[in-house]
Amino acid sequence: MPETSRHGYWGPLPGESPELYKAIGTPVLERVILAHMPEFWRGNFNMEAGRSLGATIPPEEIVPPAELTRQERLERLVNFTKTNEIGHVALFAGLSAASAYGVSEGGWWGIGTAVVLGAINIVANVPAIIVQRYNRLRAYRLLDRIGHPRPTPTSE
Repeated sequence: MPETSRHGYWGPLPGESPELYKAIGTPVLERVILAHMPEFWRGNFNMEAGRSLGATIPPEEIVPPAELTRQERLERLVNFTKTNEIGHVALFAGLSAASAYGVSEGGWWGIGTAVVLGAINIVANVPAIIVQRYNRLRAYRLLDRIGHPRPTPTSE
């Protein structure tokens, strides 16, 4: 894989590869997440249109996957993983801040709140971030294989 600096956070980080994610069980984790994702969230995802979570897409903007090139489909997948990862990283940061506040309050209530929020944070966000990074690295590898440049990092 090309050097990390070219893609910043969105590219492979030092030591990061699809093989690493396979070794820790990410493909199984992905199947578990998809199997237990609430239906109302599933309906809001439209990876084929390159958008996710609550985006309203006019019918004329939706391009059927069969009409896209392999490169365009992979670029949409990359953008989809970035969008979803940003959401989970933001939630992770927010819940981490709330947990820190709970600890700073002290007492059983504050510590208990911090523990509950920390557990929710780890269960809800860390696996999702791992799956997004795994899928993006796989898409980058395929883009490299078909000889197309990777999508350039954006300021999403």
